[in-house]
Amino acid sequence: MNRDLERDLQSRFPGFFQDLYGDPRETGMTHGCDFADGWYRIVERLCEALEAVAPPEFRFTQVK
Repeated sequence: MNRDLERDLQSRFPGFFQDLYGDPRETGMTHGCDFADGWYRIVERLCEALEAVAPPEFRFTQVK
């Protein structure tokens, strides 16, 4: 996924994407989201749905 879309998700859902480009010893998000740009809206809707039910500590550690 292109970085602009990744950064948009990160800015809208900072807790979920707090590991984006993080340390490879701690997360699988080191290289960002590993899927095509066409999946953006699906992931965006998933995040919107998760906001209501995910515990505060929830975050993605890998997105493929």
